[in-house]
Formats: sequence, C-alpha cells, structure tokens
Amino acid sequence: MTALLLLVAFIAGAAWYVGWASHWIAQGAAAWWFVVGAPLAYLSPALLLVTMWFVESWVWRTPRPPKARLGFGAALRLYLTEIWTVGLSWPLMVLHRLLIHDPVAAPAERPIVLIHGVLVNDGVWILVRRFLARNGVAPVYTMNYGPPLADIEWFAGQLHTRIEKIRTETGAERVVLLTHSMGGLVARAYVRRFGSERVARLITIGAPHHGSMLAHTFPGGCLAQMRPG
Repeated sequence: MTALLLLVAFIAGAAWYVGWASHWIAQGAAAWWFVVGAPLAYLSPALLLVTMWFVESWVWRTPRPPKARLGFGAALRLYLTEIWTVGLSWPLMVLHRLLIHDPVAAPAERPIVLIHGVLVNDGVWILVRRFLARNGVAPVYTMNYGPPLADIEWFAGQLHTRIEKIRTETGAERVVLLTHSMGGLVARAYVRRFGSERVARLITIGAPHHGSMLAHTFPGGCLAQMRPG
C-alpha cells in the first residue's frame, strides 16, 4: 500500500512538473533551469516534512545536559542528512518488491527479522540488510505490515504470522527482532499477545515507548496510539 501511494504521488508530481515546465519553456524560459530544478522539486516534499519534524522536535524537546546537546554545525548536518535520506528512501520503498527477497529457506539457529516504522515499508531496510550481510549476519528477513494507518495490535497479528512462517522455513525455535520507530511497539504488542517464547532478543531503535508528539502530524489508528497521554 505504501509503495502504491508513493508511486501515485511520483507520477502525479512528475506530470505536474513537466506540464508546468513546458508552459514556461513555451513562453521563452530556458529549459536548463527546469532540468537543474528537477532534483530540488523532487526533494521539496522531504524538505517540508523534515523541517516540520525538526521544528516540532525542538518545540517539544527534552531538557538535556550541555554535553549532550548538538551544536549548530552538527544540527545542520543532521537536518540536511535527514532530507537526503528521506528523499532516497522513497524510490527504495516503491521498488522494494524488486530489491528485497527472502533468503533461501535453510536451517538457521537465529533468524533476524527487521520491522519497519510507521508510514514506510521494508524498502527502508535495504542498506541495513546489505550491511548485515557484509558482516556475516544471516539470515535476515523483513516484513511489511498494513494498511499503513491501522491498529498496532493488527500489525502484531501480522508479525505473528510472519514469525511462524520464518520458523517453519528455518527450523529455528526463536528469532531476533530488530525494529525501528513504531516497529518497536509492534514487536512489544506481539510479545504481549503471543508471549516471548519465540523471541531470542528484541532490539528497538528510536521507538516511542512513552509516546511521541510527532504522532499528531497525521491521522490514523496507530498514530493515535502513539500520542502521549
């Protein structure tokens, strides 16, 4: 679902940009301006989203000691890197079914399952998956849950189905869950509902265990569940 929505947005945005550029080129504008501007136009939604997230994060920031604070240069690098990363993730999410495949079914002691966060799919794990493979970590599986704005408990049921399939293919008794953002809450809901017997280790990265003010940005059941209070 996420990939389809992104693809529709890509096509609509590209069609609008080509039409807009064609209009002004017909009026005598230099075409090269629009060629150079295409990457900037592509990244403009990422710029808007990241700016909004950074402003919200600053407004609702947690007090921290001076040594733990980012300086202006580090904050600027983080901001620009986040814009680039978000822009890069979109085509990876659109093409995720072509880029990510399950490992060949074979016996394994501790399969790893990568669980993505809210409003994305397993395409965001492509580089992490390659990094793990280069370092001899295998087998590594991913999962996709949806629809994107459904309930976290619903996603936990999908994770249960995925884990059982992986255990059947590998013969493993337990798996390692590596999660990002809301994926950590999905994994916690799974453990609460189905028990921890099938989980060797649960690793959460950036999970909003105490809620997140950023969850007010969009509507949806899972986002409502992540709002503080």
